Amino acid sequence: AAAAAAAAAAAELGRGGNVQVAVRLRPFMPREKGQAQAAWVQSGTSVHLKVLVAQLAAPPKEEEKVFAFDHCFSSPAPGGAATLSSPGSIAEQHLVYETIGKEFLLGNALAGYNSCLFAYGQTGSGKTHTVLGHERDPGIVPRLTAELFERGAAEYQDMRVSASFLEIYNEQL
Repeated sequence: AAAAAAAAAAAELGRGGNVQVAVRLRPFMPREKGQAQAAWVQSGTSVHLKVLVAQLAAPPKEEEKVFAFDHCFSSPAPGGAATLSSPGSIAEQHLVYETIGKEFLLGNALAGYNSCLFAYGQTGSGKTHTVLGHERDPGIVPRLTAELFERGAAEYQDMRVSASFLEIYNEQL
């Protein structure tokens, strides 16, 4: 029932709108592995999370929480092995770019609209990895800028590009 509700909520969000919300699950950190939690992506639009909920007069009870998004991705663990309890597929950097960067951000930018990528999460959650990546496996921004200038040079005589990057850390710019 929870999965059906999440799928219905994701369908209501509708793809192709002005705002899309995506989530990327990272592998559990060593300090998190013994906490009896499980997270997985189901159907590409919902995330399931099993957590232990404290009870007043009984031992903790395991509950499943379901969250709906436009796009859901699971990240590979270092070395390529999945450490998520995951029936869903593992999303490499290129898949995240193809879905978020190319289809949404690049498409809107080439159509003349402003595009914005907002990454939010706690320290160590994978924001920098997803957005910037590294030299051997670039993230959304390096892939997006490369393709923007390649396609822009091929399709347009004149093109104006403006970009900015803002990082807020511990409530400071």
